[in-house]
Amino acid sequence: MARGLRRFRSVGLCSVSKVDIRNAAVSDFPILLEMAGKFLSSSPCAEHSTIDPDSLTTTLAVLIDSHLLIVAEIDGAVIGTAGAMLTPTYWNYNELQGLEFFWWLEKDYRGSGAGQALQYELTRRAKERGVKFWHMVALENDKVESLGALYKRSGFKLIERTYLKVF
Repeated sequence: MARGLRRFRSVGLCSVSKVDIRNAAVSDFPILLEMAGKFLSSSPCAEHSTIDPDSLTTTLAVLIDSHLLIVAEIDGAVIGTAGAMLTPTYWNYNELQGLEFFWWLEKDYRGSGAGQALQYELTRRAKERGVKFWHMVALENDKVESLGALYKRSGFKLIERTYLKVF
């Protein structure tokens, strides 16, 4: 198995035949830009913002180079992605924290366990890189309760809520 690739099968986290999770590559950027559009359209920010492809491409490159950016694929087709920033805590530069920026799975694969495998692998890789505090986000939409339950089952606890004001 290639370095950076993990496979999840039906006996594990996924009910789909197999999901490979690997580091994202520049060649994935076109599909990631497409997925970002779908993500933004489901976000509360959609009515206030648009995606600038050049900005997003730069962000994806920074995540690959310095943080975390992974993709889930089945039979070579990318079906999901997750990205996170790793940074020292503001109160102790000797301790790393990670913040999930996005976690997206194509609709046809939701409920299959592929998204959970993607979240598990993102968390595992963060821990492997020395992250002590890991933050996951749940958008305030119709999935917030089920996502919160998933996070709790995965060992997370609710610690704060974020509020947005658009100028």
